[in-house]
Amino acid sequence: MNMKMIAAACVAFCGASAFAAVTPSCNTTAAAADGVTLLKTCAPEITFYGAGATAMKSAIQAVLVADGKVFDKSKPFVTVNLSGNTNAYAYYGYGAAGKSYAGKRVAVIVNGTNGSMAGVNQLLTNLKTGSVENGVDQQEYKTIQLHTAAAQKAGNAMPDADVTVTTASTLAPVVTLASTRVADFKTAWGVDKQKVAHMAFSDVRPSEATPGQIAKWDAKAFPSETIAMQGFGVLVNTAMYKALQTRDIAAKRMDSACQDDLTTAACQPNIFTPDYTALMTGKVTSAADLGLTGTLTFNRRPASSGTQAATQIRFAGEANYMGKTPLATGFDMAGAEITNTTGVAVGDVTVKTWSGTGDLITGIRTGSGLQIGVASLDNSAASKLGATSTVARADQQAFWVKLDGQSPDFTGTSTTALDSKYRTALLNGYSFAMEFQTLKSAKLAGDYSAIYSDIVAGLKDPAANLTGIAYIGSTDSTKNTAWTRGGNNFFPLNKY
Repeated sequence: MNMKMIAAACVAFCGASAFAAVTPSCNTTAAAADGVTLLKTCAPEITFYGAGATAMKSAIQAVLVADGKVFDKSKPFVTVNLSGNTNAYAYYGYGAAGKSYAGKRVAVIVNGTNGSMAGVNQLLTNLKTGSVENGVDQQEYKTIQLHTAAAQKAGNAMPDADVTVTTASTLAPVVTLASTRVADFKTAWGVDKQKVAHMAFSDVRPSEATPGQIAKWDAKAFPSETIAMQGFGVLVNTAMYKALQTRDIAAKRMDSACQDDLTTAACQPNIFTPDYTALMTGKVTSAADLGLTGTLTFNRRPASSGTQAATQIRFAGEANYMGKTPLATGFDMAGAEITNTTGVAVGDVTVKTWSGTGDLITGIRTGSGLQIGVASLDNSAASKLGATSTVARADQQAFWVKLDGQSPDFTGTSTTALDSKYRTALLNGYSFAMEFQTLKSAKLAGDYSAIYSDIVAGLKDPAANLTGIAYIGSTDSTKNTAWTRGGNNFFPLNKY
């Protein structure tokens, strides 16, 4: 009898121990003092998803890392990167004071893989059918998987092998998650069971997307908002820069002393709108057609890219240029292929299509012969353009050129002064600028709607002093442009 009682007691004790072993692993006290503990053991109470344009990546990040905009940085604030994908990133911490979500564990996850139209389509369709381009299952549906509610409930911490701490700090660690920690945007995921995206970022309005790239846009159901005037520029490699100088010198547009000068404003060569339009439409089939000598590579983005839509608006007069002029078997200069980094021959011009802006820039600066393409002006860092030393501009491998005589990066106030924010031209009517948009569902509510509004307010705030944009109607008149597209990027620049 006593043995039965002992056995019963053991069962009861063992049961209690077993129960204790599966209690939630989130130690709220420890998590509030250490960022890595927060990441590994606590599931977010709010997971906010954004997707779309990479052109505003630095701007979005500047907002999210600013204390008090979304996060309270007096508490743990974790910067989360994903191994092998620089366009998927997250921030995890505690909601800023004064917000409806103040003190809650908040994760903001942004996925910019494959650009504007991928993000817009995620928001519009919840990815119930198909994908953004030609039925191909692209990776823009994938993003970072943080600690899940299920793992927390089971008492399982995030495995140490999944987390590489690149910057050790109690309150502000920077970590990289293993590529195996990828979540699928197509399904409900996480503690809040939200759908694909709460917010989309786009270089152009959804109505200006290349046809077939997004679902039908209902502006009332998914309202858009203009954040700022965002600049773009024509980027070339060193060889192309010098070749254009030779052309300008021969045409008496530039002094002969400018040849091979990479640092002087007066020696920055020029591209004219007809030049680039002819490249896009296949009228130019060799370097000689542009008055240049050498092999020419034309670099572009896929049709899901807002940068590509902006380029088509600016140089072909319409975003829906897609499909109008097939130039080679199975290929269209403004076509819908995802990528073609090997290149397609259009006459003697090689046309390459790059998935991301960073890939395109790398292709331009490291490619052989004459290289040219379009990128957004937020890509201003000399290191991103190939500089490896303090010489900066003279050490770059890729350079912006003037467009119809106007420089996107020199201030115009001296022979060498570069505009650190690439804003001077935008304030003076530089023509390659688009109204950047954010979108949400009209049904977005509660903390999610509040986070959306706080990100938008941050992007509009001139105190952020963001690179490659000019503000519209902000509180700092010195950063505002009077030139806008009037709510429609097809229009010429208009002055309010």
